[in-house]
Formats: sequence, C-alpha cells, structure tokens
Amino acid sequence: MKRKVNIIQEENFKGLIENKNQFADYIKNVIKNPTEMEKLNGGRVKYWDAKNQGVIIYDPKNPDQGTAFQAWNGKESYDKIK
Repeated sequence: MKRKVNIIQEENFKGLIENKNQFADYIKNVIKNPTEMEKLNGGRVKYWDAKNQGVIIYDPKNPDQGTAFQAWNGKESYDKIK
C-alpha cells in the first residue's frame, strides 16, 4: 500500500503551494495547460509542468484519483513513469 504524503508538510512545491486549495488549483491548471502529457495504461494520464518541475498522474481507477509531486530529478522522473 502506498504511503499518503502531505505535500505541505513534506515541503513539496515549497514557495508555490501553502494549502489544499492552492494545491487543487495547481493541479487543475497543469491538467488544463501541461508542458507535456501522455496517456498511460489503465486509463492513467501523466502531466508535466516544466516551470515548477511538477508531475501529476491522473488515475481514474484509484480512489484518490492519482498523485502529484515535485520531481527532484526534473523531467527524467516524468519520463520514467510508464
């Protein structure tokens, strides 16, 4: 089972996101205007935000609908997601 992470406590997106509403807005904006996106198996979709090194994975089959994180390895992290 995956560990749920609080992006604010973990300091992901530090200086960009300070609360849940900002996090939700960030995700919506990236999904609407990604630098890059790719459809994956199982109905999943990955989105890349080059400006903030953000990765969003939409997973319609998962109860939490996916994940989002700041990629410390840059686009390499995004590219490895299959």
